[in-house]
Amino acid sequence: MLLDDVTYVKGGMELLGRGNNPFTIFFDPIGRMKLFQLAGGHHILYYWWNMLGQYFFGSHYYSSVFLNILTTVIGGVFLYKIAIECGFSQKYSKILFLFFLLHWEVLTWASLINLKDTLVMVLTIVAFYYILNVSKNPRNIRVWILALLAIILFFWIRFYIPIVILSALCLWAAFFRKGIYRILMIVASIALFGFIYHYIGSSSLLIHFNKFIFHLYGVFRAALTPQPWQIESGYSFLVPASTLHWLFFIPMIIGGWCLWRNSKEARLFLTYFALILLLYGSYTALQGPRHRFQVTFVIAWMQFHFIWIIAEKSVLFQKITDSLSRSTQRVKPA
Repeated sequence: MLLDDVTYVKGGMELLGRGNNPFTIFFDPIGRMKLFQLAGGHHILYYWWNMLGQYFFGSHYYSSVFLNILTTVIGGVFLYKIAIECGFSQKYSKILFLFFLLHWEVLTWASLINLKDTLVMVLTIVAFYYILNVSKNPRNIRVWILALLAIILFFWIRFYIPIVILSALCLWAAFFRKGIYRILMIVASIALFGFIYHYIGSSSLLIHFNKFIFHLYGVFRAALTPQPWQIESGYSFLVPASTLHWLFFIPMIIGGWCLWRNSKEARLFLTYFALILLLYGSYTALQGPRHRFQVTFVIAWMQFHFIWIIAEKSVLFQKITDSLSRSTQRVKPA
């Protein structure tokens, strides 16, 4: 119903109809050519993703939606790990995991619509997890390789995201890291930035990215679109999520401020969130909830942190979270 989603579905059907499968298509010159032709460039990953979903679940619209739902679970697991790396308790991190999976934006966009933004969000979470590990374990070659692979994948789905990630990383490393770690992260970020720029520097979007002026109105529009009372009937599935987004907007700001104060590592994600809003705030076409969805993991975290701070004072909340922690503990063999 959003045009792009139907295009992805038809593309997956066409690729499968030619006798290819998701695993052999890369070894077939004609199949590869068709994949790039459908994508109209190098953004081939989500067409392949639709092909993969239809290969397993049949040629249906919902086939890749099943895969999107699965990836949100993977994203939630990595978000749980990120919260642990940021110094939060297992109890906090487990409930954050559940809150993210049941978040109204995740349920709306990942469970109903066949769009690539879910995959973009999960790749972002995974990339940040390994980047955070690199900052803590710079001698671990395996983590470096995984971080690099996660970033490279964006070239095939949304090429400019690594630029924003690396910009956030440079700012975070320069202001909130110390000693050799600061130097290593800045040098690595500049090197990766140069590598990516070498391949996508001719893009008009990147050229504008280097020149754009941050418009305050556009930033607020990117943060608050759509208004629940202005949603057209054809997009009524957005009403519940948009209403809750507006209700939790001020709590989100408060939660984000408290999160900033509580964890230096979490400041990396908040910096990334701010840069995304600044970028999309400069392009009217990118100020909708669809593009904002890729930073829902940060939005959900800020909202959750506010709820956590308020709920921590509740005795009932303590009993519920203690019970959850006990129920998720592994039973040791006798």
